[in-house]
Amino acid sequence: MPAVETPHATPDIASGSDAPTAVALTVLPAAHPGSCYTRIAVDISGERVAAAVEEQYQTLRKQAHVPGFRPGKTPRQVLTKRYADYVKGRVTELLLASEVVPAIDKLNLESVAMDALELASYSETGPMRLEVTLQTVPRLTPSGYKGLSLTRKERPLTDDDVAAELKELQERYTSFSPFTDREVQEKDLVVLDIDAYHVAAVDPSLAPIPTTPMGPAIAGLSGKDVPYRVGVDALLQHIDFKNRLTGMLPGQTAGFLALPEEPQRSSLWPTSGTVQFVVTIKEAKAPEAPAIDDELAATAGDYDTLQELTAAIRERLARRFAEESREATFEQAAALIVAANPIDVPPELVRRQLAELFGSYFGVNPDALPVDPAKVPAETRKYAEDSLRRAILLDLIARVEGITATDEEVDSLAHQPVPEEERAAHHAHGPTAADVVDASDKAQRQSLERRIRHLKTLGLIVDYAVFA
Repeated sequence: MPAVETPHATPDIASGSDAPTAVALTVLPAAHPGSCYTRIAVDISGERVAAAVEEQYQTLRKQAHVPGFRPGKTPRQVLTKRYADYVKGRVTELLLASEVVPAIDKLNLESVAMDALELASYSETGPMRLEVTLQTVPRLTPSGYKGLSLTRKERPLTDDDVAAELKELQERYTSFSPFTDREVQEKDLVVLDIDAYHVAAVDPSLAPIPTTPMGPAIAGLSGKDVPYRVGVDALLQHIDFKNRLTGMLPGQTAGFLALPEEPQRSSLWPTSGTVQFVVTIKEAKAPEAPAIDDELAATAGDYDTLQELTAAIRERLARRFAEESREATFEQAAALIVAANPIDVPPELVRRQLAELFGSYFGVNPDALPVDPAKVPAETRKYAEDSLRRAILLDLIARVEGITATDEEVDSLAHQPVPEEERAAHHAHGPTAADVVDASDKAQRQSLERRIRHLKTLGLIVDYAVFA
């Protein structure tokens, strides 16, 4: 690519004047159109370099303590012999900040981070050449997003869907009463003490399994006062507690061994042998489900009758299914766009994205997390890279198509009301930006704007698409 001459006036380091200087930038060819690295050759005039060098030696002459010379009287050639490397480093640092960075900023490269800096040539009388490698957002012209072949995925709303929602409400408002006079059944709520022990070898004929320890304790698989809804909750994911607890009595203690097909191999699980569980049912409560009637409707929300609640559920499900259909279509389109436009994702953006994910999960400031993408599980790292790749391409398409988000659209999204029963029943689907976004915050408002741009861009792509 041709050199980009970028005149950039800065105060002269030596004299303090406002004499202009020139920095020549040559953007070197990228490895491929979707590369996230931009290499720039930066040539700084000899005059500018010489002035910066002279200032450094003048400062050193005043400050340096050189044996055999009084302060301020050390000859230049002596200073050069002792401090040439130091001066070179300081001049590079100063000119990078005062000349190179401002000049590169004018190129509007969407730089994410400086990846490498090499001093290609230098002399104290100049000129100087630096080779800068930046991590940048790819700027290729997106293609293949018009006329995509898509399949419409629509889910019909049935009476069974409505009945399942009513059943879920019934389950949510189920109460529990303690019992001691019968065996534990599926859907009972029990409170357990669980002790786990590592068993190196077991006699296959051993029965019943003892309740006394058969090996060293495994703290990570043990627990006290553990609540468990029999057959409903997940407890040590692959271990079948339902069938082991069903038929036991409140207050009873029993032992059992994990079967070979059951263990979930993790850092908590022994690499050999098996695990003995000793389980005590400390409490047991029976479920008492409310009737699906007008009273449940009144409890679940501001409804006078079951008919009103049923109508509201049907309306909400219709909206949700339509949104899921739209999201599925958008996902199809986005996957095809990513496949048609191979781009690299800047590693620094991946690191920031992972920090955001972990910060959100742990409730800490992402900037305080020293995330190393190389040490993150591959699946998590791929998720971050894929989401960034999609976002970058949607931004590029939005720019080509002139798609923007208006203030009215941002304010509308930020203040969308969410029905109370929808927020409670389907928190993953119901809450909107109003639940988590302060539209007056600049960063969060920009996030909303980008979200709207992406949705509008995907909508346009779907409009361009051909449906099978």
